[in-house]
Amino acid sequence: MQYTASSFARPLTQLFRLFLQPRDEIHPPCGLFPKLAALHTHTPDLFRRYFYEPLFLGIAWAGSKLRWLQEGHIQIYVLYIALTILALLIWKLG
Repeated sequence: MQYTASSFARPLTQLFRLFLQPRDEIHPPCGLFPKLAALHTHTPDLFRRYFYEPLFLGIAWAGSKLRWLQEGHIQIYVLYIALTILALLIWKLG
């Protein structure tokens, strides 16, 4: 018998199983003198799947649409910086 993080978290994952959706893979002992028995638990990261992945996919999509802003000319980059500083000064003074 082994105590792992899963065994300590089991009561909480069972309490919130509707939201966490834990999955168990059970290999029960068979025979008179069993050599192998196992329990594998997995709780998927729903916050990452339903919040972070769509958020960062949207950011990547927007970044791919704005790629034309990077033309490779240093003068345009200096203009971007100057316009940003000007906009921040106007915002701070206003």
